[in-house]
Amino acid sequence: MLSLLDILDELAKHRPIFHSEADFQHALAWGIQKAHPEYSIRLEYPIAISRKHIHVDIIVLFQGETIAIELKYFKHYLNINIDDEHFTLKNHAADDVCRYNFLYDVQRLEELTSQRNNCSGIAILLTNAPLLWTPPATHTTLQNDIQFRLHEGITLQGTLSWGKAYSPDTPGSQPITLRNSYHTRWIPYSQIADERGGTFQYLLFSITK
Repeated sequence: MLSLLDILDELAKHRPIFHSEADFQHALAWGIQKAHPEYSIRLEYPIAISRKHIHVDIIVLFQGETIAIELKYFKHYLNINIDDEHFTLKNHAADDVCRYNFLYDVQRLEELTSQRNNCSGIAILLTNAPLLWTPPATHTTLQNDIQFRLHEGITLQGTLSWGKAYSPDTPGSQPITLRNSYHTRWIPYSQIADERGGTFQYLLFSITK
């Protein structure tokens, strides 16, 4: 059985930080392969769902079972050397769009697992941006992105929509509907500096039928 918690824990010992989402994707795929040489691993795997083709970040194949893994790597600015390797992470522009895109991945994995036999999904969001796991300073239902918040202790379920201030013509403005419910529990990944952006944590949702 694939235990990504153990694999991520081992990966963090050697790769506590990544240059990009593609870097994270390749490192995790290699970590899975090392832990389970009997698995077949594919990257950017094309799959047809709902009369359209999508590309899944990582696909794990073993004895008729399929595990689809989608990744997000949201960065806060950090300039650091680790083991003679230099990393310069630039800020992502909008954390609300990041959270929406992560939940869109969850919705897409739910759609995929509902249409394919012996298929499960895993969505992972790795970040060094504390604002993603920290509750907002003010709690108000008037926040435009309140339904897409991912801070510790949130339960996400049903249809999630932007507030009224969000233009319906904006890309990514469509509601997200989740078949299952998901409880946010942020898991420590690595601590590489005392400054803001020096702590990495991740969120992992398992998707089944």
